[in-house]
Amino acid sequence: MKSFRKMIPLIFLALPALLLRCDVEELLDPDEPPVIQSLKTANDFYQFNSGDTVTVMVLASNPEEGPLSYAWSASGGELLLPRDREQVKWIAPAVGGLYDIVVKVSNLKEKSVTDTLEIQVISPEAPLVEILSPREGDFLVQFTEITLSARAFHVNGLQTVSLFVNDTLKITRPYQPGSDVYNFNYTLDLPGGPNFFRVEAVAGISGAVGADEVRVIIEVILPKGGRR
Repeated sequence: MKSFRKMIPLIFLALPALLLRCDVEELLDPDEPPVIQSLKTANDFYQFNSGDTVTVMVLASNPEEGPLSYAWSASGGELLLPRDREQVKWIAPAVGGLYDIVVKVSNLKEKSVTDTLEIQVISPEAPLVEILSPREGDFLVQFTEITLSARAFHVNGLQTVSLFVNDTLKITRPYQPGSDVYNFNYTLDLPGGPNFFRVEAVAGISGAVGADEVRVIIEVILPKGGRR
């Protein structure tokens, strides 16, 4: 017991040197993670329909030599077994949208690297469109300028959003990522009485069209300041 107590100071003196040696060895010969050269689908195509079976493959190398292990995951859909090899089969989900396929590649020295592949699942549904203002039945004054606001959305994005007045195309807006609300400034050079505003949106991939329409009443300004 006494001899062990005598060794304690020596252990504490030697410990920094041992740690320093480990650090130096790590610096001189560090363990490196695998390197992913490519992550892609078998046909190099990245837009699929719901229910399609997609083969995803990874090509990786190991600077440390030795075998590599693979682990796959997905943000939606179904990954078929086996899920621990260089490639995996994925079944596209029923709901359209953008999905991530993630692979983790590891070596025997517990070093790993991950990569993500984005795949777009096509939705055949029409875009959702809602005119926010003006509302159905609103009264508007002839020759005034208004801002018509509409919400338009599709899981695959949009090609265009357009304003029609009495079935005549007036304004077209391009897709604006990050915002579903589209504004159209329009001067009411329209006849008095009922008139119709319609907003149409075209889906980004399928080209499906969604629309919403409202009827407004245009009030005419009479010469003496009256309305009818």
